[in-house]
Amino acid sequence: MLHDNWLMKRAQQTPDALALVFEDRSWTFAALYEDACRYLQALMSHTADLAPRRMGLLANNSDDFYLMILALMQTDVEMVLLNTRLSPEELQYQIQDAEIEVLIYEGPFTETVSCLQQRAGSVLLPLCLEEIRKQAQEMPVGSGCGTPTYDLERVMSILYTSGTTGHPKGVMQTYGNHYASALAGALNTGVVEDDAWVCTMPLFHISGLSILIRGLVYGCPVYLLRKFDAERVNDLLCSGAGRIVSVVAYTLAALLENLAEGSYPPTFRYMLLGGGFFDKGLLQTCAERGIPVIRSFGMTETCSQIIATRLSDTERKPEASGLVLLPNRLRIGEGNLPTGHPGEIQIQSPALCGGYLNQPEKYARSFTADGWYKTGDIGLMDSDGYLYVKSRLTDVIISGGENIYAVEIERCLMTYPGVAEVAVVGHADTQWGYVPWAYLVMEEKATRPLPTAQALVDHCRAHLAGYKIPKRFIYLDALPKTSLGKIQKFKLMDD
Repeated sequence: MLHDNWLMKRAQQTPDALALVFEDRSWTFAALYEDACRYLQALMSHTADLAPRRMGLLANNSDDFYLMILALMQTDVEMVLLNTRLSPEELQYQIQDAEIEVLIYEGPFTETVSCLQQRAGSVLLPLCLEEIRKQAQEMPVGSGCGTPTYDLERVMSILYTSGTTGHPKGVMQTYGNHYASALAGALNTGVVEDDAWVCTMPLFHISGLSILIRGLVYGCPVYLLRKFDAERVNDLLCSGAGRIVSVVAYTLAALLENLAEGSYPPTFRYMLLGGGFFDKGLLQTCAERGIPVIRSFGMTETCSQIIATRLSDTERKPEASGLVLLPNRLRIGEGNLPTGHPGEIQIQSPALCGGYLNQPEKYARSFTADGWYKTGDIGLMDSDGYLYVKSRLTDVIISGGENIYAVEIERCLMTYPGVAEVAVVGHADTQWGYVPWAYLVMEEKATRPLPTAQALVDHCRAHLAGYKIPKRFIYLDALPKTSLGKIQKFKLMDD
């Protein structure tokens, strides 16, 4: 199925409408399209002979990153958005798995990319984003670029999400998946002419990328921030420039603290709260101050939210994750479980990804025999159809909106000399939602004194992204287990 090229269409229909604001620079949709084409011309001057199927992008939020994503959307290239918080070892796996030939990177990551290139050899062509910008600025205004339509079944982006086996999964997101997600959000909250989205979420994360897509599909401006800054966000919202912002628990708390006792003006539409666990006191504070909050549940595989509350639900359903968004479908378990009975959350959705890169068997195992996707989350549904997410079926810890799989940390710590057993669980944290704690059993012959927490942190830092490093290390004589030897992590969670 074909659909209009979103950016090209916007440049034709609303050429003078504000599209992007970054720091002291702004673009209309016409200017955004022109600059995206210039960036593409500059890029093609380096890659025309390669015709790569996939290109990697390693960058933090910037106008350059935003424009490069838009430029690649005018091609058949599948873009692999790499998390800048990952270690070189983790990045190397994803680059090799995706068979990335061209890596577009931001200047601050030059040393990391040099290390990656040494490991990959001549296979990897690194291109500095700032150099592409300089070349793009010298390019003449052309007659446009890209094709008038997208094939909605074609893969647009690949985002890696942690896997329970220790290897991350490359989630293949099609143009149709992204479009379906944007439409579902619009059907829940509506689209108002003066909507403007403040984006502090990283563009390499689905929470940030989905805002870029909504900006194109809805025709609304995006105020892009390099990183989260509570004062800057509140300035945008209080001035009326920004109307909507996506948050996780710790950014919401920071906004409320910066706002002191105040609220936002009537121009403010809502906050979209995701990222798992949150302190119910935050929602109560928002309700008392008249700050609209929509809670949401989604994943990389569904290109952002698939469940969300309505603005009227804060007081009526304070603990609910929300209602399933049209045109998606939701059920609890495979056996028509009664209302209020917990089971695995299963979904059907046009926003559901097209598969896992190089792991078709794993993707196939994610479905029931009758075609429902198994999310790996446990939840229940009340008599009004509201979903309540209770826990993870798999050992995932959601920390500040990032997914952390315990097995990754456990495998890392098991390589430390003298460690016999490890169990990692998530503990509630008022700032991050959840943070990982590691419980270790040492070998009897292990050297005494026991390793310091700093030594274990240093070991983890060499192999893992910083946000995956446990916040506490606890030594035990033995891990709690069942009679069959299975570790009982729920007992550690009660610690």
